[in-house]
Amino acid sequence: MHKFIFTFLIILTLLPFPGAATPAPANPYFSWKTQNQAQKAFAASNTVITTENCVFSNNNSTLRFYNGRRKAEIDDVTVWLNVAPELNKSNHQWHIATIDMDLLSLSLQSQAEKEPAPLKIVIDPGHGGSDSGAITAFKDFYEKEINLILAKQVGKILKRCGLTVIYTRKKDTTLSLAERSAIARRKKADLFVSIHANKAANTNACGMETFVLTPSGYHGTSSGSPPRGWQIGNKNDYNNNLLGYSIHKELIKLENTMDRGLKRQSFFVLRETHCPAVLIEAGFLSNKEEVARMKTSKWQAECSHKIADGIIEYCRKVNSLNKAVAAKRKSDTEANEQWQNYLAQKRDKRIKTAKVKQVDKEEIPQLAAVSEKAIQPEMATAQTQKTKYAKVNITDSKQLKEAASPDLQYISSSSIQSVATNIYLKNAESATEKKTDNAGLQTLADFYETGKVK
Repeated sequence: MHKFIFTFLIILTLLPFPGAATPAPANPYFSWKTQNQAQKAFAASNTVITTENCVFSNNNSTLRFYNGRRKAEIDDVTVWLNVAPELNKSNHQWHIATIDMDLLSLSLQSQAEKEPAPLKIVIDPGHGGSDSGAITAFKDFYEKEINLILAKQVGKILKRCGLTVIYTRKKDTTLSLAERSAIARRKKADLFVSIHANKAANTNACGMETFVLTPSGYHGTSSGSPPRGWQIGNKNDYNNNLLGYSIHKELIKLENTMDRGLKRQSFFVLRETHCPAVLIEAGFLSNKEEVARMKTSKWQAECSHKIADGIIEYCRKVNSLNKAVAAKRKSDTEANEQWQNYLAQKRDKRIKTAKVKQVDKEEIPQLAAVSEKAIQPEMATAQTQKTKYAKVNITDSKQLKEAASPDLQYISSSSIQSVATNIYLKNAESATEKKTDNAGLQTLADFYETGKVK
């Protein structure tokens, strides 16, 4: 028995837990950014760096990153990252995943307009009909019920603000996940908001969770969530992030509410919906205290207003975000084209160099014959120079210039050194002559380097 317990405890220590450091994904587009690059992207006016925290702040917001943890905070609102930041121990520089830096910086820099954009919003009360969803321990309160209550109240608030609202269901009817996404597609919705309630085996679990789609190639927030390929919902990654953050930061303002964070998961209605989408988990039906609050009309009204406030804030910022996203994608496209052109030029240069170096074996004898024939005039010229230099006092540079300069013009630079060697070393008859010829050797060396005789 003791052995079993000991083994079980060891296994527990090896299991991952939410927020644990996630290794950099095997994603061909993954990259890190340094803290200096992040500081510039976030327009931070102040930065505080420790071995545990990296904090950026400006007049509008404060961001806090934790070393080796996916949990981050924006103005004390919990946001779960796609990749845990890392502190480089060698240079004490923080590294933040480019995907997280881009998502957060564009969301925070979006400017709100006075009036919300007139968007068409699909409100999706989760579950319904034969699908009850989560149920309280006493089976006196069903998830499908609270979802529909909140959805209708949110819709009324949005309509009063001039927004178009469409419900996936208005009654206790059964709908498949595919049908919910299809309604948004068929109605050409601009936003999709799915409302749910939570449940956990741990009856102490409580609080608000807001989910958006995980970017392609990254792990979801929940432990063991595998990375997925590109889904239709990933085309809205930046809008998803702004929508999720706008709603979540309003929801956690509710009294006695625990902030469980803006999270990322590949739920069906998030990945298969063509427009920006979010899924809200508004409290735990497994927690007695939270259920007691959720049953009250006061909590329901306040929660509905918070969800609507977040949607309206998104509608006020969406135009600014779309412009920033368009500019970023244009910049990314141009940078990618430059990179591809650079690679193409490098490849063409390698091919050209390879072609120059490659000589057909059948041409080698011909090239050798041509080379031998071509060098014969130079050899004859060299023999003529040997005869002339024998009659000239080599130490007299003026005579050397008069005697050597005209004929040296016809000797190629590649053969001038061998000519000098033959004349002054091989044909010297004595050590005295070699010593005497040193000045001449220097003169020819100068000619070989400069093409001129001094």
